[in-house]
Amino acid sequence: MSALRPWVIRTQPGSSELLSSYLVRAAHAHGMNPYRFYSFHFPRVCIWNRDIDRAASIDFLLQLSERASLSAEQVGDLTLNKWRRVVCGTDMLPPIAPGTDPWISSIGIFHRIRHRFGLQFCPQCLAADGIFKKEWRLSFVTTCLEHGCSLADCCGRCLAPVCFHRNDALLCNCWQCGYPLAKSASDSDAGLEKRQRGQLYLMNALQAGVTSVGDATIESASFFKGLSLLFRTIKLKLASSDQKINFPGFTSGCMGTRFEHERLVVRAEQSLAISGLLDQWPEQLLELASDIKLNQSSFAKREAIPVWLAPTLSLLPTGSRRTRSRKTVPVRLALQRIARNKNEGWRTNRARILLEAAGGGA
Repeated sequence: MSALRPWVIRTQPGSSELLSSYLVRAAHAHGMNPYRFYSFHFPRVCIWNRDIDRAASIDFLLQLSERASLSAEQVGDLTLNKWRRVVCGTDMLPPIAPGTDPWISSIGIFHRIRHRFGLQFCPQCLAADGIFKKEWRLSFVTTCLEHGCSLADCCGRCLAPVCFHRNDALLCNCWQCGYPLAKSASDSDAGLEKRQRGQLYLMNALQAGVTSVGDATIESASFFKGLSLLFRTIKLKLASSDQKINFPGFTSGCMGTRFEHERLVVRAEQSLAISGLLDQWPEQLLELASDIKLNQSSFAKREAIPVWLAPTLSLLPTGSRRTRSRKTVPVRLALQRIARNKNEGWRTNRARILLEAAGGGA
């Protein structure tokens, strides 16, 4: 690859800044909107119609490091790749798919618009630093530990989701109405102290590589994989029944919706449930499982259960798989299906069905 000419104005990344935030600031520093700036410098790279913070290619990052006069490590630290390895429970960087990574909030991309509210912010941090931070993309992060307040996930005036790459000049203003996001009010501070403790615990697990659950010390990748499996199974169990339970965090929101797709106010409450399960492990889980009739068969068709979680799940009732009786297909429907598909040997199958219907089958 030939050497690329560095940009005239060198923009330094902020502490824990998100890649998309840096890209927009660099474009604004050159007096251009992000669309034109990057279509000129990276004409064959799609940036704004995908989640560039988790989908940036290696080639793009290497070219960006040359253009921005930054080291490859500095550019790599702007992405969510390091955290994706941990929360996805794999040593290798998982491939980018249209779906959602566990514990990383979805921003709901449709062309260049964002339909979900996965990019959160602290109004006070925006006012002080003028950048968007990586940790604000994590779905279990609902508070600002520095300012002791809840985050926000939309414009305080028009309630639009954050979509700062559509701004021509001001990163921290609403793209739709121009309202300064730093003036937006934070969401409810209900259970703030407990949410902060739980968030700090999960952040430490994400960054340290190991964590403790009960008396066991486990690798963070295995921990997040198991916690995601457990939480999704509990939510799906609650979604399939109308049972009301008295467990903090499971009283609002759609239980059938993925945690990473929920609005901030719902995730803030459901994060209390995560904290509650981990604070008194495994007693709280076993008590909740008894209330909602959660058993081992609830996990039978899901991915492999991590080693640290398996002993606790073995304490749940075995449960039983539901068996369905095979229904007899009417002769006419069976003949219509054969005539429509005409798979190999369809004439033989048709003759067999007609003989059986006439009472002449073997």
